[in-house]
Amino acid sequence: NAYENIARLNKAEGDAQSIGGALKTLGFETAILENLDRDSFDDPLDAFYASLKAGDMAVFYFSGHGLAYQGSNYLLPVDIPMMQPDEGRKLRREAVDASEIAAEVRSREVELALIVLDACRDAPFQREDTKGAMRLGGLARMEPQRGMFVIYSAGVGQQALDRLGPDDADANSVFTRKFMPILTTPGLPLVDIAKRTQIEVRALAQKVDHSQEPAYYDQVVGQIYFQP
Repeated sequence: NAYENIARLNKAEGDAQSIGGALKTLGFETAILENLDRDSFDDPLDAFYASLKAGDMAVFYFSGHGLAYQGSNYLLPVDIPMMQPDEGRKLRREAVDASEIAAEVRSREVELALIVLDACRDAPFQREDTKGAMRLGGLARMEPQRGMFVIYSAGVGQQALDRLGPDDADANSVFTRKFMPILTTPGLPLVDIAKRTQIEVRALAQKVDHSQEPAYYDQVVGQIYFQP
């Protein structure tokens, strides 16, 4: 939530706690980290990679600001500076490349690498006095490798809602408040979890005349169940 130089968010911390709790009920070992600056990302990620063994199920979930630049998806730490449209090199230096995380997880020969990015929020670098700032138009398609399943909170070119409006008291973003209970529903394979989330998020966003349809990319052979 606590972005220092760009728009703060209201639901990201609640999202992390909710998904972390849901994963614990499913038997996962979890690490829940909030409001990380850029330097604070590296050690937890290295510890995550080191913990993985062949055949594991691994989940990486991020809630916060993110954007696509030149075909790569970048997750923005809380100390990300304000940037101009031509500062792509600075973005690559100051943000975290989601594709690198996915590649590192998959290199551990896990059975499943589930990457969930609730990170398509409103244009983080837009200023009131400029029209050419880097704009967030949805994350870029991530080409998953075998054994990888990627879920985005919104489709191509769409903005994911942090909340339905200023009076929205729910602890979670529009995506996560639907994804979390579906994730822990017994008897649902992963593909059905993604499809049901897609349907329910779309319906909820339409209540405020907003288009948001979560996208997913599946390279998992067979069916994966978290709950029998």
